[in-house]
Amino acid sequence: MYFVSSSRNYMMRDSDYNINQVMTQYSKNVLLMHGVAMNRGVLSDDFTVYIKKEDSCMLIEQIAKTFPDLNKAATLSLTVQAILKGESPQKIILNGLLPGFNEVAKRYEKKDHLYPDIYKASYILKEAFEKIKHQIDAMETKPGVKGAIGVVYGDTKDRGKNFVNMLLETKGFEVKDLGKSVPAEDFLQAVLEGADFIGISIETEKGVEEAKKVVQTIKDAGVRDHVKIIVGGAGVNAKKTTEIIEADGYAEYAENMVEFLKLLFRTPKA
Repeated sequence: MYFVSSSRNYMMRDSDYNINQVMTQYSKNVLLMHGVAMNRGVLSDDFTVYIKKEDSCMLIEQIAKTFPDLNKAATLSLTVQAILKGESPQKIILNGLLPGFNEVAKRYEKKDHLYPDIYKASYILKEAFEKIKHQIDAMETKPGVKGAIGVVYGDTKDRGKNFVNMLLETKGFEVKDLGKSVPAEDFLQAVLEGADFIGISIETEKGVEEAKKVVQTIKDAGVRDHVKIIVGGAGVNAKKTTEIIEADGYAEYAENMVEFLKLLFRTPKA
């Protein structure tokens, strides 16, 4: 089956593309928190709920069930209802939107959805995220959150890392710049010195394996549970983040890194 892109003058055969690459490429400006982050329970439920729990859960379940049908109006309506009823953005994303998005991918693999449906699902996810983005922007983070950021060993391009570092500092995070071509041991040392998070910039395919070594080194030292690990850069995507590196999250853009950290280290409501 061929799909003629409405925005490009060429034809694409769906068998030529990996579904995870498509999901990553077209989920622009969407905070991607997959696999490991969800399984580890990185985002706790210490938020204030202003409605009955069963009603709240029902809305979230409806989002997850409606999304795979690619009903944009219904999905966005349910998302807005959840926001108005006081649901936390992280629960809407992790328990509603992302499970629904993942179901679209499963249906595609079973041939129940066609290639253009992946595009549609990505844009629905983006618009739904925009509905709740202001809540994340308004979140306050816990005081004293600090971290370290560096380009993985062997990679030397650091423009993206420098921009992320600057952005994090303007948002109030205390960040240690580890530089470029950083050995795994230096990332570990930052954790041992008390870093709450580390950001790993990956620019090449080889860098993915080096980032995997960083995570394993931290595991071997027995401090994996003490730190959140977020990766980004031209050499990595959401699938590699979870299946190979086993990081806590993937930030496609610098702004995503800020949003992710706000979710992870938000100030609990009184």
